[in-house]
Amino acid sequence: MAHGNNPITTQRIVRLESLFDDHSNEGGNIPADAAFRHNGLVWAVVRDAKDHGEFHLRQAQIKSYGLRMVTSEPHGVLYRPIHASMTAEDIEGAVYPHDDGTHWLFARCSPAEQVDFAADARTFAIDQFTAALARAQVKVDEATNAPVKAVAVAKAKALIAFAEAVGRSAYTTVVSATLGHYHRDPHHDHRRDLAIAAIDAVLADWATKGATDKAIRQDRTHVAGTASVMRSVLASTHAIEWRHERAARLKAEAEAAESAPSGDAESAPSGDAESGS
Repeated sequence: MAHGNNPITTQRIVRLESLFDDHSNEGGNIPADAAFRHNGLVWAVVRDAKDHGEFHLRQAQIKSYGLRMVTSEPHGVLYRPIHASMTAEDIEGAVYPHDDGTHWLFARCSPAEQVDFAADARTFAIDQFTAALARAQVKVDEATNAPVKAVAVAKAKALIAFAEAVGRSAYTTVVSATLGHYHRDPHHDHRRDLAIAAIDAVLADWATKGATDKAIRQDRTHVAGTASVMRSVLASTHAIEWRHERAARLKAEAEAAESAPSGDAESAPSGDAESGS
């Protein structure tokens, strides 16, 4: 156990087990600047492993010689010192640590991962218009005279421009958010929400610009119907059954089918009819 004669003052990443089983660090202790205070308690910021895993708050106590973990068999890797701006929400569940040269900051993703998600959101938003773009191209190909073809080409070009603008809007929204914003709640359908918001944003932008620009006003007219349909599809909700709910429903349906009258008795002729009397 640590007994205060070998304070760790320079290590910014400390494997907790080393304080107990590494003789070079035997007797070492964690300085008090590793403490993180939240809800009136003292915590240490610990990760599953040095290079991967989530960060969690582990309860600790401040002693005269430094920080003492409350758990009897500490494990994991402790990071210190913590940037004063960090909150428990920033730390708990974070996967990305950043060393600013003096302190550690934590987030749910790295800057590169956020840009990757922005690219995914852009692709998802544009992909919603794939079928509509294909239909527009078919109309261009099937046009039998110049006026009809001109209208079909105009609609196809407007739809392409709109889909690209929607994709750019979704991308910009993600990269403009604070680091890790979209990774805080991985179970939320961010891509659908981003696509819906992007459709609304581009329609509003084109409406504003179209007030003084005839070409943009016409393009908006060409895409308005398709945009409305895509928005409705994206905003639709679905009742997804849990496994146990489906099992219960199927069982109830089977029992109801077994107990229902077959109707054979009612349809069978009577004995008198068969005898002809």
